[in-house]
Amino acid sequence: MLKFLSRKKRLEQELKKNPAQPEKWLALAELDESAMAGALANALLYSEGRLLPKVLKKVRDLALHREFEAFIPAIEKKLGKPYSAIFQGIAEEYRGNLTKARNLYDVSGASAEPHLKALSNLFIASLCIKQGLDGMALEFLKKAEKDIPEEFRLELSGKKKALE
Repeated sequence: MLKFLSRKKRLEQELKKNPAQPEKWLALAELDESAMAGALANALLYSEGRLLPKVLKKVRDLALHREFEAFIPAIEKKLGKPYSAIFQGIAEEYRGNLTKARNLYDVSGASAEPHLKALSNLFIASLCIKQGLDGMALEFLKKAEKDIPEEFRLELSGKKKALE
């Protein structure tokens, strides 16, 4: 227990001195559940979007959408609307606002960033599945396939196999 607390404290002190260490923000998120959303947001911001797949995976898997919403304006300011829209879409999807979520995923899907586009297509496919639009879902999964980040490959292949 003491080892855990000392590692957390060391990381926090190091990040206060030099916050531009995205991988260490990810490590802090793993160690401190109460600061997880903020640490994930900092990991995304300091990586300039490079850690998007890892951050999105955590936010979705751990249902951190409410805690993460406070950081969306900073994400939009630094990385742009396509990045903030995908996180807003997750929050709306959890609230059950599927149409609004779809519109936000479409904003992210218009990005020139291949991972962001692929993730948007994957999330739209998930919405289509929820709505019983299996043919449309399969089309979006095929669009996502080429550029899907490793963190989401299993989810994509599972959904694709289920639909085929």
